[in-house]
Order: sequence, then C-alpha cells, then structure tokens
Amino acid sequence: MPTYILVQLTTTQGVVMIANMKSIELLRQRIGYSEGRFAELVLWQVVEPVVKSKHLFKYRPAYVVKGRCVL
Repeated sequence: MPTYILVQLTTTQGVVMIANMKSIELLRQRIGYSEGRFAELVLWQVVEPVVKSKHLFKYRPAYVVKGRCVL
C-alpha cells in the first residue's frame, strides 16, 4: 500500500478505540524483516466514521520487535 494513502487516513486529533463496531476487513498484511521483527497493517471499512474522523476506515499499524509492539 502506498504511503500517501496512510497519510490520508491518519487522524491527527487523538487516538480512540471503539470495540464491537460493524466492519469489513479489507487488508491484513504482515511483513517479516528478520528473526523476531515484523510489521503488520490491518485495515477495515466501517459503517460510520470513528470519532474525530471523516473517512470510513479504521486501521491498526504495528511494528513488533522480540514480541513487543514498538509502534
């Protein structure tokens, strides 16, 4: 996924977690970099925007090193 798409999806006024929201998973991709290191991106389409957002997407980026999420 091109970086410019992630910039458009980024909410700049706070982070909010909403559980049990109806959604469709669009992407789940994990890239291994070395033993114990990987990046993962999960992207969902939701039925209404999450708080302080204008788009219908929810995403979860992660960079994991030795079992610990550092992003």
